[in-house]
Amino acid sequence: MVAELGDGWLAVVTERAEFEESIATLNRACQDVGRPMIEVTACLFEADERLLDACAEHGVRRCALLAPTHDRAAFEAFLDKCTRLGHQF
Repeated sequence: MVAELGDGWLAVVTERAEFEESIATLNRACQDVGRPMIEVTACLFEADERLLDACAEHGVRRCALLAPTHDRAAFEAFLDKCTRLGHQF
């Protein structure tokens, strides 16, 4: 349905292999309906470098990360990590 009607896909990414399988399925579905690959936004529950790397490898240009909001120190550490990762990707 995403390939036929969607302008994009918000993928919840928790495991690399599952994400890669889903991207391959979406790519085939887009080809089947004669559309270019749809833009993918990834949603991750943490700033996992392996998952971010998989997203980058598969053309994902935007990721949403669940930020820890239980205390200021955890949130600031999260922002620091995201800043470092942003320079990598």
